[in-house]
Amino acid sequence: MYLKLALRNVRKSLGDYAIYFITLFAGVAVFYAFNSIEAQQILFDIQQDDDVFKSVSEFMGLFSYVVAFVLGFLVIYANGFIVRRRHREFGTYLTLGMSTRGVTLVMLIETLLIGLVALVLGIAAGFLLSQLLSFATAKLLGTIIQHYQFVFSMGALKNTVLCLGIIFAVVALFNVVIIGRTSIIKLLDNASRQQRVIMRNPIASAIVFVVSIAILAFAYNRLAENGLLMLDDPKFMQATIAMLIGTLLLFWSAAGIVIAIVSRLKAYHRGLTAFTMRQVASRINTAFVSLWAISVILFFAMTVFSTGMGIADALTSNAEKLTPYDCSAPLFQRIDQTLEEEGGNALAAYQSNEGDRVAAIRLADPDWDTYVREAVQLDSYLLVSKSGEGAAYTYDDLLSNSNVPMSEALASITNNETPVTMQKLSQYNATMRMIGQTGLTLGHDEVAIANTIDFAQAQADDLVSSHAHVSYGGYELTVACGTSVEESNTAMGSVGLVIIANDDIVDELAANDQAIYSSSYLNFMFVTNDADANDQALSRTSQRCEDAYSESWPLEATLTQQEMLSQALFLRMLVTYLAVYIGFVFLIAVTALLAIRQLSDVSVSLPRYCTLSRIGTDEHDIQRSLRHQVELYFLAPLVVAICHTAWSINVMNGSLTAALGVNPANSIALTAVLMTIIYGGYMLITYLVSKRLVKATLAR
Repeated sequence: MYLKLALRNVRKSLGDYAIYFITLFAGVAVFYAFNSIEAQQILFDIQQDDDVFKSVSEFMGLFSYVVAFVLGFLVIYANGFIVRRRHREFGTYLTLGMSTRGVTLVMLIETLLIGLVALVLGIAAGFLLSQLLSFATAKLLGTIIQHYQFVFSMGALKNTVLCLGIIFAVVALFNVVIIGRTSIIKLLDNASRQQRVIMRNPIASAIVFVVSIAILAFAYNRLAENGLLMLDDPKFMQATIAMLIGTLLLFWSAAGIVIAIVSRLKAYHRGLTAFTMRQVASRINTAFVSLWAISVILFFAMTVFSTGMGIADALTSNAEKLTPYDCSAPLFQRIDQTLEEEGGNALAAYQSNEGDRVAAIRLADPDWDTYVREAVQLDSYLLVSKSGEGAAYTYDDLLSNSNVPMSEALASITNNETPVTMQKLSQYNATMRMIGQTGLTLGHDEVAIANTIDFAQAQADDLVSSHAHVSYGGYELTVACGTSVEESNTAMGSVGLVIIANDDIVDELAANDQAIYSSSYLNFMFVTNDADANDQALSRTSQRCEDAYSESWPLEATLTQQEMLSQALFLRMLVTYLAVYIGFVFLIAVTALLAIRQLSDVSVSLPRYCTLSRIGTDEHDIQRSLRHQVELYFLAPLVVAICHTAWSINVMNGSLTAALGVNPANSIALTAVLMTIIYGGYMLITYLVSKRLVKATLAR
C-alpha cells in the first residue's frame, strides 16, 4: 500500500521534485567523475608519475567530504521545501488514521525512488563526464591517449553510493522529526499562511545605499592597492571585510531605493508592474542575508573558476624550461655566518676549500664522480655591507636608470631598500655551458643583467638597451647585455634583475665589505638517466656529507628535475581540477538554494495570485509578472557577484596574470557558458515549476 501511494505521489508531484532531482543528479555526476581520477591512470604511460595521480586523487577525495556535506545540505533543504508544500496532504493522511510512521515511510519511499533514479542517471552522466576528464587530463599532461578504453571506477561508485546512503538516512530522520513534532492542526492550516509584505523606509534605504556604495568603493580601492598578491597583507583583509559589509548593506537597501525610484515612473502604474516590484522588494527585504551569502559565494566560485585554471597553466607550462639541470642543491641562508656560529668540521672544511662545495663533497663521498657527470657552483652576493650600516646598491638605485615604471607584481617582491644581487661571470658562464649555451663576454667595466621573471623583463630590456650605468664601490660599470638562465631548478622564474660582473670586481667588493655572500646554487648533471639509482646515490652522498660536516653545508636540500616536473604536474592537475570542482559545486549549491527559496516564496504567495484572478486579472499577465519576479530575484545576486568578479579579475590581471602571460579570456568565456547553462537552467526550471504551482492554484 505504501509503495503504491508513494508511486502515485511521485507521479503527481513531479514538478515539486524537479529542483530536488536535478540537484541530486548533478551532484552525483560531479561527485563520481572527480572521485574517479585515479582510475584514469591506466590510460597513460607515465609510470614514473604514479604518485601524481594518487596524490591528486587523495586531495580530491578530501575535498569530496566538503562536497558531500554541501550536497547533503542541499538535499535536506530541498526536502524541507517539499515537506512544507505538502503539509496539508500529510495532515489529511493523519486525519484519515494513517500513523506518523506511515506518513514518514511514504515520504521515505518517495525520496528513495527519486534518489534511485537520480543515482542511476547521475552515475551514467558521471561516467561520461569522467571520460571527458580523461582527455582533459591528457591535455594537462601534454600527451595523447594511445589506446583509449572506457574506465569505470568501482571505488568512485562505492563512495558515491555510501555518500547518498548517509544523506538519505539523515533525510529520513529529518522527516520523522518534522512530521512527528507538527500537530495535525498546523499541518492542515499551513496552506492558509501568507508571508507579510516587508517594505523599507525609502529615506533610510537611500542613506544605507550610499554608505554601501562608499564601503564597496573603499574595498575595491584597497584590493587594487594589494593587487591580490599578498593575502596576509592588511589591505587584503580590509578589502575582504569591507566587501562583505558593503554587499550586505547593498542588499538591505537596494529594494527600497529601487522601489522609491521606479514608483515615480509612469510605467510603475501600468499592468502588474507595481505588484511585481513590491513582490520582489518584499522577498529581497525578507531574504537579504540569504541573497548576500549567495552573491558572495557566486563571486568566489566565478573568480576561482575564471582564474584558477589560467594561473595553474602559467605556473607550470614552462616546467621543463625552468628545470634545466638534472639536480640542484640550493643554500639560501648566509652560510658563512651560519658555519661560524656552528663551528666544527663544517667551518674548517668551508675555509680550507675556500667555499668550494664540490671539493668538500668529493672528500666526504669518493663515489660522487661515479654518478655525477658535471657540477657547477653559482654563488650570489648582496651589494651591502655585513653590518648593513654601510653603503648599499638597491633596486631603487638600479631602476633609477630605467624609464619603465615598476609593475605592482615587481613592487610586491622588492622595495626601494632591497640590495641588488651580483654573481661571478666565471661561475655564470660555467652554468650556461653546462646546459649547452654560449657564455657571456664582458669588458672589464661591463656587466650583464640576468632576469627570468616575466614582470621584470621590461625593466631588464630597458637597462640593456639604454646601457645603464651602475655606480657602486668605486666602480663605474655599464650594462652591456642581458641574459635569462635559471640559476637552479625552480617552480617559476626566480632570477630578478641580477648583475653579472667580472670575478675580480665581485671579489674586491666582498673583500672591502661592500658585498656579502648570501646564497649558493650547486647544479649538476647525472651520468645516467636511471632516476631510482640516482636518487639512492644522492641520498647516500647527503648522509655522508652530514656525517662528515653538518646538516647545513655543503649539501642540504636537493631538487631533482624529475621531482620538479612531478610537482609541476601535480600542481597543474590539482589546481585545475579544484578550480572546476569548487566552481561547479558552489554554483550548483547557491543556484539550488536560490531556486528553492523562490519556490517557497511563490508557494506562500499563492493566495495573492488567487486574489488577482478574482478581480479579473488575465492569467497571461499573472504569468508574465511571475516570470519577471523570478528573473529579478535570480539576477540581483548575480549582477553584484559579476561586478565583484570583474574587478577582482581586473586587479589580478594588472598585477599577476598579465605578467605571467595568462590570457583569462578563455576561462572567462568558459565560466560564462557554465553560468548560462546552470544558472539559466535553474532559473528556467524555477519559473516553470512556479508557473505550474500558480496555474494549479488558479484552476481550483
